[in-house]
Amino acid sequence: MRRAVFTAVALAMLVAADTASGAFHHRGKETSLISIPPRSGDLSTLIVVFPGYLMPAAELGRAFASHLDATTGLLLVQYAERGVDPTAIRASLALRLRNLRPERIVFYGASMGGMCAHDVLRGMDGLTTPVDLVLDTAPASSQDVRRPGWFFTLASSYRGGYLASGVWRLLANLPAARPTPELDADRDIINSARHHYATAGMPAVTSEADYIGAFRLRAPSRHPDRVVYLHAHEPVHDPLIKVDQAIARWRTVYPALITEEIKGRQGGWHIPLVERPKETLKAITGI
Repeated sequence: MRRAVFTAVALAMLVAADTASGAFHHRGKETSLISIPPRSGDLSTLIVVFPGYLMPAAELGRAFASHLDATTGLLLVQYAERGVDPTAIRASLALRLRNLRPERIVFYGASMGGMCAHDVLRGMDGLTTPVDLVLDTAPASSQDVRRPGWFFTLASSYRGGYLASGVWRLLANLPAARPTPELDADRDIINSARHHYATAGMPAVTSEADYIGAFRLRAPSRHPDRVVYLHAHEPVHDPLIKVDQAIARWRTVYPALITEEIKGRQGGWHIPLVERPKETLKAITGI
């Protein structure tokens, strides 16, 4: 009995200490945008990329860049270290779009990024440029995510600090099955992306999970010109998202949504963007 009490007290003290240290760990609350201009200098299509859970925008941009055609540019959203703020993203993005003035815009959201792309786009009523929304294996609710409900409940009140971030890093670096990269995929980019994922810090882990848990799907006041849902072959095997359930939920606000299979992507791989950027971009730009 004494040992159990001692263990509980020690654990409570560790959590308290870690929570206190969190005030000084990964404190950034600013969203940033990473721009990759078209090679020709003439911008026709702009793909606005909303990365998935803990996906590093810089590495996604580097992976996609060499596969863009001459008149397509990228604008990638890098979420803040603490929190996903669609209002702040929308304000920054609106200013950048006014300056760039592309002929066509594609909002591409990977997994959690699909939620954010929808949130941002539904508030941009003044946007007159043709816009397509591409949702890639995106949940429409936390119920579409293969994670227990308590995970999102905990994330709503806990941010964590140095200790929890160290544990996350250890867990993220455990041996795991990896998607097969494309033959010309850049291994340095892949390794850098995995390093950033492991070192994201518990504040990012919990605040992005909190965004997913708090997300509520609402109908937009202005529908995109097209809405496409990308998924892998045999998506029922996706390790993180209940794809069929998510598609049905998205259709409640986008009745004209169409689905497209990325044939080279296996169902057991959850959105391997840096490993397989060519097939992903082909799917995005081919709609």
